[in-house]
Amino acid sequence: MWRYRCKSHLISMLIGFAVGCVIAFISVNQHMDVYMSLYPSEVISYIQQNQLMFYAMSGLSIAGIVNIIRLMEFVGEKWNISPFIIIMLMIFVPEVFLYIGIALVIPVAIACIVGMIQLKFGKAGDFTSGVLTPDQELVRMYTLRHPLKMEVKELADMCRKTSQKIQLIYTLGLIAVVCVIFLVSNIWILIVGFLVFLFSFNILSRYRSSNIVPIVSLLYDQCDPEMCASAIIMYSTRGKKVHLQMHTILAQCLIYMDEPELAQDVLTRFPKKDKMSVIQYWTLMAYIYYLLKDEHSIERCKEELKKVTQRTTFSSVMATSEEMASIQNKIDLMNGELNTCRKYYLKRLQTARVACQQVDASYYIGLISFVEQDYPLADVYFKRVVAMGNKMSFVSKAQGYLDKLSQMNINPAEEQI
Repeated sequence: MWRYRCKSHLISMLIGFAVGCVIAFISVNQHMDVYMSLYPSEVISYIQQNQLMFYAMSGLSIAGIVNIIRLMEFVGEKWNISPFIIIMLMIFVPEVFLYIGIALVIPVAIACIVGMIQLKFGKAGDFTSGVLTPDQELVRMYTLRHPLKMEVKELADMCRKTSQKIQLIYTLGLIAVVCVIFLVSNIWILIVGFLVFLFSFNILSRYRSSNIVPIVSLLYDQCDPEMCASAIIMYSTRGKKVHLQMHTILAQCLIYMDEPELAQDVLTRFPKKDKMSVIQYWTLMAYIYYLLKDEHSIERCKEELKKVTQRTTFSSVMATSEEMASIQNKIDLMNGELNTCRKYYLKRLQTARVACQQVDASYYIGLISFVEQDYPLADVYFKRVVAMGNKMSFVSKAQGYLDKLSQMNINPAEEQI
């Protein structure tokens, strides 16, 4: 998990170092009178004679603050520590955290560089073994099988521009927080500032999530994975460069387009930065392995998800149990536990929040009913899939079973009598 944070962590520290140097440069050249009123003449003389050293130390201080904030984010997620507790500790004993952050700047920078190298060589190894392709190659492989739907280009461009604005606001907010910590010494102002920042960050995060809702709804509500996948690819493309976003949604699109191998490649490049992303990864991989008929790998997904469950927070217990039940259902399907699977899908159908989940559950209820020769029930659910499924691959499969029922001269009304 930490390797996926290395690049952003290192860049954050470098930006913090640059900001600190700029602040020191401005202070020395424009506000030396303030320093002269605060420090003895010997200190002022030392600063004037060693300006580069002063710039570097100021930059290191800001980099240390950024470093300890990023480290505390990781520690909080790793060991389920409340962010409020961490913030209060940083407010009441800032000197301790500042010294720790500064002392760890160089070791953490080295660790980040090593992590980036390991991640890059790991991906290169996967690519040479045929498991992983670059984003450009993934898009090329996709477009060979499915042409991009240009109708969604305007939507994708609009969402991308909004996302860029949100990212700029977030970056400016972080810089403002660093400046407040560095320049303000009043504890109450710091507390109020952090509360304002947390409130603003929460609003910004919600707005960022709602920004991609129009793209996601193409799959979830309209059951059109081709249109959704096209929008994600266009959203992720800037000029000739492609940096895939929304990996889990794109993987779901490919699963519903009956492209499990391509979905597997997309998830292999998915950055598992936190617990929820790890849970999503193993759940979707289990679905992919089911489509590939690899029961051993599904069992491995279940074991990996159990490891996450052991250290999950109370707020995500329900989500984890649902995902575990989903993986167990795939194992039951492969083992022929049809009655158990039917109960699972009937419950899933009742609790499904989006249309594509209802189509998914309806198809498997119809399939189980067909295998158990309950043809009237199979007919009902397959027709529901055809009516709701739009562009999902389940539609053609369900239509195939309906054609078989028609060829068998099965009259559902007569069967029910």
